[in-house]
Amino acid sequence: MTSRSYVLLDVAQDKSQQAAETLRGEAGVVGADLVDGPPDVVVILEAPERMKLAQLITQAFQAVQSSVNRVYLLPVCREMTARPFSGAAERRRK
Repeated sequence: MTSRSYVLLDVAQDKSQQAAETLRGEAGVVGADLVDGPPDVVVILEAPERMKLAQLITQAFQAVQSSVNRVYLLPVCREMTARPFSGAAERRRK
């Protein structure tokens, strides 16, 4: 199962675009988007296992650490498979 983490970044003034572009080129980064912040940048990282994910997060943020003021790390606890909600249909049948 793939491990995923969302990372929210508060970035120094006028450095958001540069930070996002740099992070998009780092291993494990599947997305880096600018948002109306704070936070200024939302980054999504994935890896095959949690230990590898931790390594990739560390490596990715070394590339932008000088322009980042604050980091919020939000690791995904577990993946859930979406399935259709059938409760409404069952209630109508009764």
